[in-house]
Amino acid sequence: MTDDPRKRVSIVKPDSYNDYYPIYKGILTDFQTGRARCLAEILWLNPLSNRKYCVNGHIEALTSIDLATFCSDWPDGNWETRDKLYKQYKDYTLGLLYFLQNDPAVARVPQTEVSRFGLPADEYEDNEHFPWQLYVRQGRRIQGGYTMTEHDSIPPEGRVRPHIHKDTIGICEHSFDSHACRNRDDEGAIVETSDGFQLLEGTIWFRNRLKSPNRPATIPYQAIVPEKIDGLLVTASLSSTNVAFSALRMEPVWMAIGQAAGYAASMSVVKDSDLRNINVQELQTTLVQQGQVLVYFDKLAIDNPNFSQIQFQAIADNHPDYDLSNLK
Repeated sequence: MTDDPRKRVSIVKPDSYNDYYPIYKGILTDFQTGRARCLAEILWLNPLSNRKYCVNGHIEALTSIDLATFCSDWPDGNWETRDKLYKQYKDYTLGLLYFLQNDPAVARVPQTEVSRFGLPADEYEDNEHFPWQLYVRQGRRIQGGYTMTEHDSIPPEGRVRPHIHKDTIGICEHSFDSHACRNRDDEGAIVETSDGFQLLEGTIWFRNRLKSPNRPATIPYQAIVPEKIDGLLVTASLSSTNVAFSALRMEPVWMAIGQAAGYAASMSVVKDSDLRNINVQELQTTLVQQGQVLVYFDKLAIDNPNFSQIQFQAIADNHPDYDLSNLK
């Protein structure tokens, strides 16, 4: 979006506006109660250059540009189904902005603020100035030789860090973070958290991310090896549960897994071996030489002369914490 009047394209009311109105009107209650006071409490607005903003759904908002339940048709849908879903999400998003800018029940202060914004005339010119691709947070995932769950990144009693996988190929460290599975117009969709805050059902969110129970964890090689399909490694849609995936879904993690998968594939070709049976220790040795972090420590730089030794010692010992000084 943009708030530059020279480049701002007005939001047009979509034909399906009334279909989503029951979700939109819940914002009126949020304004009345003070739960939402401005646009930034409905949408995340990330400033870019040239008076443009990258807009994202606000996970704390009871109404935002997230649209739950519709997405269940995506993983197994054909292109016709996915094109239909794209249109629904586009219409819903534009309808939400139109509602905030034009509905007479919206208070003057937030309505005036939202009315500053429109679509940028110099972006996505061949698609009515709207992004042509959905952000698909998760779709299909493989069933692998190992399936990661939330327990892979939650330290068990007596440990500061989760158990270290012997076949680790990288690390992840994002807090658990899953969006809603129901919309606010569904009965019982709004639930109250232990600290008295309201969220939509299915939302896993920690306003203070340090309070998330998970900690930096290792990713096993077997999680990218399909259980029944030979000759394939899957880096982004790896084997994991919904909750575990919320901590794995970051681009730096996929880059690290991709690096591991790339070298594993080359090993398979050179040595004429099956991907599921490659020498993981040889793979780990190469990754560490390339600067890949297999086991996280709080104060370990990759240019530390003992970096490689520390990584493999931590794997062998299943080191219980992140303190380098405690490594024997």
